Amino acid sequence: MLAPELRVHSIYNGYRYWGRPSIEELRRDLREVTRRSRPDWDLSDPQLRAAWKAGDKSRFWPYGKSLREVLAQE
Repeated sequence: MLAPELRVHSIYNGYRYWGRPSIEELRRDLREVTRRSRPDWDLSDPQLRAAWKAGDKSRFWPYGKSLREVLAQE
């Protein structure tokens, strides 16, 4: 599995012997990659909750851009 910037996050060694990784294994790895790459992942963080309640959306995806700006880039 590749993380952002094409860094290798994990290699499934069992592929040669047991087949492809399960959906659960892929889900766990995707959650871990997302947790490492997105600073707004843990919403239980008191600082993030306070920023959200105060209306400061700059710390959350799309990080200071409007959805229109994000879609225009794609």
